[in-house]
Amino acid sequence: RLSRALVPLVQTYINMYKIWYFLFILSVIGTVFSDGPECPTVEGMERLACATKDEKGRYHCIDDFQICDGTRNCPNGEDEDPIACMYYKSIHSHLDVLADAMLEMSS
Repeated sequence: RLSRALVPLVQTYINMYKIWYFLFILSVIGTVFSDGPECPTVEGMERLACATKDEKGRYHCIDDFQICDGTRNCPNGEDEDPIACMYYKSIHSHLDVLADAMLEMSS
């Protein structure tokens, strides 16, 4: 079981990640306005619209796991922005450590 003392820490990390992820999506990938591009879900998974269009004027949709994976999936490479990815990878690694600790404590 998760120690009661760790619950506030876990909640803080989760809330911090949610806020950061929301801001990351808004700033790097782009905001999807009501009259902007909408990406269809694939097998129940949400997809994100790149902020820029390709040379033919089309928006690209990417899966969230394609963000900061080392491959430029958006026309201008917004999904691989080095500054945004530095924060994304840092927070993601902290959450992985936290998740491992929670699993270890619960077993």
